[in-house]
Amino acid sequence: MHQLRTSYSSTGSGVKADASFKVTLLSIGWGAAVALLLLILIKYNQIPGAIAKPPAILDDSFPLDDSRYTLFIAVHPKCPCTSASLYELERLIARSHDSLVVHAYVYRPSGQPSGWIDLEPLASLAMLDSVSWEWDVDGKAAQKLGSLTSGSVVLYGPDGQPLYWGGITSARGHAGDNAGSDSILQVLRHGTVRPSTGPVYGCELIGSAKLRITTENKE
Repeated sequence: MHQLRTSYSSTGSGVKADASFKVTLLSIGWGAAVALLLLILIKYNQIPGAIAKPPAILDDSFPLDDSRYTLFIAVHPKCPCTSASLYELERLIARSHDSLVVHAYVYRPSGQPSGWIDLEPLASLAMLDSVSWEWDVDGKAAQKLGSLTSGSVVLYGPDGQPLYWGGITSARGHAGDNAGSDSILQVLRHGTVRPSTGPVYGCELIGSAKLRITTENKE
């Protein structure tokens, strides 16, 4: 009888140890999966979008100011990164000391109902000083500027020459200090410098059918 009890006790301990081992393995696996997901998200947030060099000479459809610097920005109203770009735009305007005028092109696909538009980014634009905006049907104006990604900006001098093109955030949807805004402020404070460019983080503007389908399915 004593031997039977000892055997039963050993078996019970083994079951508990096995269960504890499985829980440990599950915890390790779950932690590894979460860490991998975070790494993927971080990497994705730091992948820049496409951009092209803007034209040296703009046609008359683009409102250039001949006494101040003109900043063009192209945004997609359904891109989740737009709010960060507009926040940085507001900060940039506040630090420009009235030396900057801004014109925004808001992407809108042709043939879409009015309910397709997310009005929140537009309300943010309307509240900014020295900013005017217009619809950019199918992104035609943005394409002329070389702005292929939402959040792209192009800075032109009073002489009509492009001085900076790129983004004004440091990652997708991330507001805060960034090299793009610093480059623009450098121009505004010290005059014309050598043209420069930087990465832009946001959703695709030109040929953005994939984004359109994705966002419509969520509504």
